[in-house]
Amino acid sequence: MKIVEYIDFVRQLPCCVTASKAVDPHHIRSQKYIPYNMSGGVGLKPSDYMCIPLTREFHEAAHRNPTMLTDLIDPGKEIIKCLVQYIEYIRGEIDKHNTRSDRSKKGSTGPNQ
Repeated sequence: MKIVEYIDFVRQLPCCVTASKAVDPHHIRSQKYIPYNMSGGVGLKPSDYMCIPLTREFHEAAHRNPTMLTDLIDPGKEIIKCLVQYIEYIRGEIDKHNTRSDRSKKGSTGPNQ
């Protein structure tokens, strides 16, 4: 499942390992951390919702040694943190939109006024 907006959001988060600026969303492939129907299957990339932010260095290292990350972080918890932050971001965007809509309704005059 390709979710461009979510991938762009994850790129803005700090690296899960170093807390420095991350540039690479890393897809977690282990069945231990992701639901069966979101794993992507053999040879396929998992859902974009199953990614975490990493620096380029750690992203490349994770591809060379997939178990390396589990020595440093809990990928499952990091996926959840990213998803929660995204939900909070979306809620904020909805609130901003609703506030603008409420203001424009108050300032407009209806046909009977």
